[in-house]
Amino acid sequence: MDCWTLALGVHLGRWTMALLGTGPCFFLFRFEQNHQKSFPNRKLFGGAVVHDSMSPSVFLLWLVTIPVLAYSAQTSVPPLGYYLDCGGSKEVTVDGLKYVPDGSYIKVGHTSPINKPGLLPTLSTLRYFPDASAGKYCYSLPVIKGSKYLVKTMYYYGGFDGGTQPPVFDQIVEGTRWGVVNTTEDYAKGLSSYFDITVVPSGKTLSVCLARNSYTGSSSPFISALEVRILEPSLYNPTDFSKHALVTVARSVFGGQDIIG
Repeated sequence: MDCWTLALGVHLGRWTMALLGTGPCFFLFRFEQNHQKSFPNRKLFGGAVVHDSMSPSVFLLWLVTIPVLAYSAQTSVPPLGYYLDCGGSKEVTVDGLKYVPDGSYIKVGHTSPINKPGLLPTLSTLRYFPDASAGKYCYSLPVIKGSKYLVKTMYYYGGFDGGTQPPVFDQIVEGTRWGVVNTTEDYAKGLSSYFDITVVPSGKTLSVCLARNSYTGSSSPFISALEVRILEPSLYNPTDFSKHALVTVARSVFGGQDIIG
């Protein structure tokens, strides 16, 4: 805990005060004897008389530590990354990464399990949004203003609503429409879908939202997992992130036969 250290000096009825700075939390009392002659009597208001006879005189140095909560709060730094298992109720680990339940970062929506053998833990639950009256459904994540972040959204339908076709809807990052989420083709092949984008937040929070569009109809937007990772400042330097974002169009592996997720 960071503390401000305050020095109070008392010398023959005269108080002095000095701010020494920060330091560990402790109390220090220091007494010194200073043999000086006593002061004459002094008359106070109302006729009272006080005798300043103080021999030996006492000098008191009192170091008081005062926790400065506001200062500590200002120095707290957001995490360098978020790995959210949307709709999950406990931590899960995939490829050495620990994913936590998403409930701390969004206050709307419902959760559903996906009961299909062999799914990754992050695809075994999802959060969906049946409220058609809401314009969008947003995650809000504390971030470091001005830093670059890679935002990755993952989707696996799994027939959570009893249907056979995945819903189609929009995804929005930092208030800008990112693109349309249509996982129909991937889902027909038994695959999950993911999208990623690199952005620089203009404030201290990053918003990632899902929203209905004209194709959504009576179905519900959903999401299986969300990743937000901070990137090295030197990456993508030629890009003016105040006006643009970088969206992944495709990734290819050359010489390989397997699909890399």
